[in-house]
Amino acid sequence: MRVIAATHVDLPEAVRAPALRERPDDVALLADRFAAAAGASAGRDLTLSRAARTALRHAEWPGNVRQLSAAVQRGAAFARSEGGAVIEARHLFPETPAAAAERSRATTWQEATRVFQRRLLDETLDACGGNVSEAARRLDVARSHLHELLRAHGINRPKP
Repeated sequence: MRVIAATHVDLPEAVRAPALRERPDDVALLADRFAAAAGASAGRDLTLSRAARTALRHAEWPGNVRQLSAAVQRGAAFARSEGGAVIEARHLFPETPAAAAERSRATTWQEATRVFQRRLLDETLDACGGNVSEAARRLDVARSHLHELLRAHGINRPKP
């Protein structure tokens, strides 16, 4: 099969132009490619964890593909510095002092509990690949209660 196509559009410029927020489905594919390239340049295989893919998919990307590439390359450097072959979410988005300060600003018991629960729910669901039944087992809560917690925290997970 042969495909012939022509265009008057400057393709390299067209690829650079759209922001990633306009192409959320492309983020994981691009990130996997950047991770493989970063690993190849270091002479080792590097992959993204499921949690890293989730973090990348949900991140705000005001820029273009170069911003994603830079984030993955930075994450690859952190993973390699630890001797790892898997890029984790913490490698891509290390907690900044501002984020730590925001987390510690929880002034009431209830507010601190909500921050903790939200983080625990997100991390557990990521570790379970979005499987609510498995997450409920790991957290030792009823599946129906986990659904209530997810709803209360505004966590909407797509079906795997």
